[in-house]
Amino acid sequence: MLRLLHLSDIHFRTPFCEDPKQDRDGPIRDALIKDIESIIQNDSRPISAILITGDIAFKAETKEFEFAAQWLDDLCRRFSCPPLNVYVVPGNHDVNRATAGKLMIDAVRQRIMNKQGEARESAFRMALLDSQAGAELIKPMNEYNVFAARYRCDITPQNPFWTDKLPIDEGVDLIINGLTSTFFSGEHDDIGRLFLGGIQTNFRTEDGCIHLSMMHHPCDWFVNSDDVIDDLNNGAGIQLFGHKHRGRWDPGMGTVRIAADSIHPDRAEGGYEPGYNILDLHLSHNHAEQPQVTVSAKIRVLQNAPRIFIGKQNYNQTEVFEYHIPVNPRPTAPISAQTPPAAPEEPSSTQAQSEQESTNEEFPQPSQVNGKEMAFRFWNLKLSQRSQILTELNLLEEEHMALPENERYRTAFKNANEMGVVDKLIEKVTTAEKINE
Repeated sequence: MLRLLHLSDIHFRTPFCEDPKQDRDGPIRDALIKDIESIIQNDSRPISAILITGDIAFKAETKEFEFAAQWLDDLCRRFSCPPLNVYVVPGNHDVNRATAGKLMIDAVRQRIMNKQGEARESAFRMALLDSQAGAELIKPMNEYNVFAARYRCDITPQNPFWTDKLPIDEGVDLIINGLTSTFFSGEHDDIGRLFLGGIQTNFRTEDGCIHLSMMHHPCDWFVNSDDVIDDLNNGAGIQLFGHKHRGRWDPGMGTVRIAADSIHPDRAEGGYEPGYNILDLHLSHNHAEQPQVTVSAKIRVLQNAPRIFIGKQNYNQTEVFEYHIPVNPRPTAPISAQTPPAAPEEPSSTQAQSEQESTNEEFPQPSQVNGKEMAFRFWNLKLSQRSQILTELNLLEEEHMALPENERYRTAFKNANEMGVVDKLIEKVTTAEKINE
C-alpha cells in the first residue's frame, strides 16, 4: 500500500515565517502535525511520500524556500518518510514576478501566446529548444529550481516536467508526473490566460502502472483547457491540483480529480479554510477479478475553535472518499525473454525499493545509489564542498558556469556518468557528509 500526503499552497512568507512569535500560521502547522500523527496511530499506516502542488513560497524569495526545505526535512523525520519521496511542482507564488515581467521574457512568452492551436504548441517547443529563449522561460523560476533540485523536481528547458515511479503493491506501480503550469505565470494571471504544452501530458500506457499527475493550476486556467482535460482523462487516473484553496474530490470515468486546500490561505479571502489531503492507494480486484487500484482519500479541514483538523464527509456521511481505477496487469514472461533494463543516463535512475528505505539507515553501496538520492545528498552539502567536488573531478567546462545552479549540477552528474567517475563522485560526497556530521 502507498500512503500519500498531499499538501498545497503553503505560502511560506518572509519575514514572518522566520520568527515563531510573528508566524501566525505556525499553530496551523502544529495542528496539522498532530492530526497526521493521530491518523497514523489509528491505522498504523506510515506516510510513503509527500506531494506538494505548488505555492511553496509567497514571494519566491530564497529564504522562503530555505525555510520550506527545513520544514519538510523535519516533517520527513517526524513521520519516517524518506526525503527522496518528496515531490514538488511550482505554483504562481513560486514565480519571481519581477523577473517574469522583464522585456525579453515577456517577448518570448508573447511570441508563443500570439499563436493558436498547433502553431502555439510548435512555438513553445521551439522556444524550449532554443538556448536563449529556453533560458528566458525558466528564469522566473530560478529560485524555485534551487529548492526543487534537492528533490530532483527542478525543471530545465530540456526537462520542462519530471516523472518518477513508486511501488503500490507487488506488480503495480504509480507513475508520478510533475507538470509545470507556470511557464506563463506572472503579475497578471487570470483564468484562460496560461498555457500547458501537450508535451507535458503525453502519458504513455505501461502495463502494471497507473499515472498520477500533479500541477498547481486547475485546467480552466489554460487557454488550451479542453485539450488538457482530454489528455489528463485519457492518461492520468489520479489528478492532483492546488491553487483554488478548496479541498475537493471529483471522480469521473476511470479518473479522479483531487484538489487540496491551502495550508496557509490568506485570512482576508472568502471561505478561509486551511486543509490538506491524505491518499491511500492499494491493489484490489473488482467483481470480475480484474485488478484495480483503490484510491481512498481523507480530505481534512481546519476547525477554528478548538483548532483541530476534521474530515469532510461524502454523500454516505463517512470521512473516506473512495474510487477504483482499472489497471492492466503486467504480463509474466520467462526471465530469458524479458528485455534487460537500459543503462542509466545519470548516477543511477533506478527507482526501486531503495527509495523507500529510511534515511536513518546507512546509505547503500554506490551501485545502488539512484539519481534522486544523489541529488538530495549533493544539494545538502555546503556550497564550497559542492564546488570543490566538481572542480576535483573536472566535471564542468567553462561554458557550463553561466548555467543556473540546478542545470549546472545536472550537467555535472551527466558528465560523471559519461566519464565513468560516478563512484568517485559518491565517495567524495560521502566524505563531505562525514565532515559535516
